[in-house]
Amino acid sequence: MKNGDVAMTILACVLMAALPACSGDSQGETVAVGSGAAHAWQAPAAQAGAEVPPTRTAPADTRHLVSAQVVDSQGFAQPMVAMRLAIPAGWSMQGGVEWRQTNSACAPDQYAVQWRALAPDGVSVLENLPNASWQQQASVGLVSSPCPRADLPNVQRVLEAQVQRFRPGARILDYRELPQLAQHTREVFATAIQRMGLPMMDARIEAGSVLLAYPQNGVDMREVLTATVSYVGMAGYSSTVAYRAPNGQLDLSLSERVVASLESNPVWEDQKNARIRVNSDRFYANQSRQISDWNDRSMDEIRARGAAGRAAIAAIAARGGTSGSGSSWSPTVTSSGGVSDEDQRRRLEAIGEYDTYTGVDGTDVQSSIHGGDRVFQNTSDPYSTYSTNDPYATPADGYTELQQRE
Repeated sequence: MKNGDVAMTILACVLMAALPACSGDSQGETVAVGSGAAHAWQAPAAQAGAEVPPTRTAPADTRHLVSAQVVDSQGFAQPMVAMRLAIPAGWSMQGGVEWRQTNSACAPDQYAVQWRALAPDGVSVLENLPNASWQQQASVGLVSSPCPRADLPNVQRVLEAQVQRFRPGARILDYRELPQLAQHTREVFATAIQRMGLPMMDARIEAGSVLLAYPQNGVDMREVLTATVSYVGMAGYSSTVAYRAPNGQLDLSLSERVVASLESNPVWEDQKNARIRVNSDRFYANQSRQISDWNDRSMDEIRARGAAGRAAIAAIAARGGTSGSGSSWSPTVTSSGGVSDEDQRRRLEAIGEYDTYTGVDGTDVQSSIHGGDRVFQNTSDPYSTYSTNDPYATPADGYTELQQRE
């Protein structure tokens, strides 16, 4: 497994469950979840009206938090605590770690940490939404991640996509960034990288939340989605905690307090990473074979094209400008009797094995025939270009596709 892929695995743990417990709030008993028939629920409730009918009780008390455990009872020989978190005292817990039988190398396809805390009023709920991992849509060339492509460049877009998927019809009342949570996650990620003896890697980490409004069983509900999102290269990963309550009863600080209390078990992390790495190693070994085969085929084609072009120029020059069929090859001649710039350009292209494209500022851009036949250039930085053979590639942000000169 590549270091970048290890980084994404670590970030998955950090964002989902590796934040240190909040000090001073967690006290009292420990509630274990996921140790028995705790998988009766398979996904967070997403549709209005899917919850237990509201009861006319006092607002749920969220002042005092107690420690709870999420148990993995499926993945290994013996049940193992996967993580700890703090929930309001008196709230009931459901959930655990669910492992899926799949050949997918995308981590969220292989396992899911699913937990939910339900208030005594039967209406207020804390839960985590399914984690997600993706490759940025703007990436080009061969697929570098086993996870699907998506256009989710920042935490706000991630939250908007989650609202559309899990809370269709809900109104977004407010969005705010959470820089302190993002910084805290960066520090935990750095510590995890150091613990595993890996070189430090560039990871962009963001955090934010949205406030939602929607009706549910005749009750005007409010909900906060708090997400942490990371990017390593073109790969992204998100983890989100949701907290909802009737309008006027939402404790706006609770979601952040719970997210800040999440703490994973490093022993479980190591065993989990080893299990999901089996599929990941298989994916990247197969990708390496595909890249090698593609390179061999491309080099054969490029060598053949270059040799044919040079041979054609040499043959025409040897015959004094007459083609093999006996007809005259007539290069464009200038008034002074020289060969035109266009013909000279084509000769140089054949010899140098490159094609010429018209740049965004009207100047020539040369791209090797050893690269792709589609060339993209940054509109604000003409020195930044890339090429690809992917017919479905869309330009990265700030780039435009160039036209090849005839």
